[in-house]
Amino acid sequence: MKTDIDKILVQEVDVWDICNRCQVEGFDFAINTYTGCTFDCKFCYACFMSRFSKHKEEWGTFLDVKNWKSVTERKVRGKRIIIGTVTEPYNPFEEKYRRTRKVLEELSEIDCAVTIQTKSKLVLDDLEIFKKNGKR
Repeated sequence: MKTDIDKILVQEVDVWDICNRCQVEGFDFAINTYTGCTFDCKFCYACFMSRFSKHKEEWGTFLDVKNWKSVTERKVRGKRIIIGTVTEPYNPFEEKYRRTRKVLEELSEIDCAVTIQTKSKLVLDDLEIFKKNGKR
């Protein structure tokens, strides 16, 4: 059953770094612009992330909107990055907070390869960022 979007606990959190070393084959770093999710998918493999959050709420009922200073260019230059390994980067709150768009804009200025894992059509809103900078 899909979570009622009006009942999602949403809060902004400051994070030191948005880029984490990645264990997914073919990628160097993972970026998750949110912690939590709002879709409550039955097939979700990321619900284990609840234990790493400070939330007592069930997965699918909270969303932390991450704030960071900037992506460190020297850390990701020439690297392969995947966005959305343990959260939906284009959840319904992306329209308001634009965290995924923000990181894409930062990465578009750096020579790196970016892949986005999403099931949302909101990704189409950011296609111009890739076209502008010749990224696919």
